Amino acid sequence: MTKQQNQCNSLWTDEMAQSYDDLWGDHPMHHKVVELSELDASSVVLDIGCGSGTVVHAVADALTSGKVIGVDPTAKMIELAQKKTVESNVEIEFHQSGAEALPIENHIVDVVLAVNSLHHWSDVIEGLNQVRTVLKAKGRLVLIDELWDELPEYQKPKCDDAKQAAHLEAFKSTEVIMATLNEQGFKSITKRIYRAPDVAVSVITAFVN
Repeated sequence: MTKQQNQCNSLWTDEMAQSYDDLWGDHPMHHKVVELSELDASSVVLDIGCGSGTVVHAVADALTSGKVIGVDPTAKMIELAQKKTVESNVEIEFHQSGAEALPIENHIVDVVLAVNSLHHWSDVIEGLNQVRTVLKAKGRLVLIDELWDELPEYQKPKCDDAKQAAHLEAFKSTEVIMATLNEQGFKSITKRIYRAPDVAVSVITAFVN
């Protein structure tokens, strides 16, 4: 399975999920998320598109109180994430769900994370509406993505569905993402680039009122 194939399937099979976990489930970037998102140790954190749970578990290890919730639309991903869960100082939950229908109470989340996942959301606008609903006042959305323009193999997904291909490409653009966040009423939108060995990402942060 290639990276392009990985991106171009909106519904992942069990085989695709397992292959993703084998190849990328423990990517060094995942272990930088706590630092990059500047989490408070008592936060309630939601990871949208949590995959096999590496970020969720890294966040849980960094918290002294609070809670971590992971959601992913692929059942196999949730199965893999749950199998990796060990005893933690904080509560960990996983739910099979996309960004467009979050099974989370309103206004309980301090930080929503999306790591290499925004372009996979089937409806970004509805997903952002859901994010606004679950975040507390002054809550944050943190979008962490690889620097796609430095990874040519990611640039033009070969999808049979031209609309899906256009969606995937558009929401890898930090300019498109920041403009969309602004249009959807997010505030204090910032972008920074982080580089370290084996990690090169953009970090976009946006707040709700």
